[in-house]
Amino acid sequence: IPCIATQREPRLPKPIGWHPDMQAGILGGQIFVLKGSPLKERLESYHLSVRETAEVPGQAYPKDALCNVLSWGHQVAGNPKTADQNILQEAQRSKMNWIPVKQGYTACSTALVDDNSAITADQGVATALIREGMEVLCIEGGYIRLPSYSTGFFGGCCGKLAPDRMI
Repeated sequence: IPCIATQREPRLPKPIGWHPDMQAGILGGQIFVLKGSPLKERLESYHLSVRETAEVPGQAYPKDALCNVLSWGHQVAGNPKTADQNILQEAQRSKMNWIPVKQGYTACSTALVDDNSAITADQGVATALIREGMEVLCIEGGYIRLPSYSTGFFGGCCGKLAPDRMI
């Protein structure tokens, strides 16, 4: 499995400037990266389909959460008020089921275990996913450190290495 390392994105707040879920969002067969990001070229070198956000990221919420959506199959969960318009349009064009949540850091806050289950400490995200028929393990928040933030997010510190391997 090739590892595509991120570089620090100086347009994002320093503590989260390296985080992949802040720099890119996967939607079906497309990867969306922040407008003007060098990550676009690196991902394209792997022959991946990459598009940029319409908006330029910023140092503060909600401009730092443009790509922070969580998608699987024909589902996508995210805050429609913080997600970039290109992501919203692609979800609509692809006829994906948009699951609206208030959490702008949806990908950060949620770990997909598989297409039917997830782990999160965010009650709003959990409620929305359960309503869609997913099994959700709700954990207690506050035990993941993220400098300059009151808490980190479980989804931001783990991911899938393979269909049956989570790290």
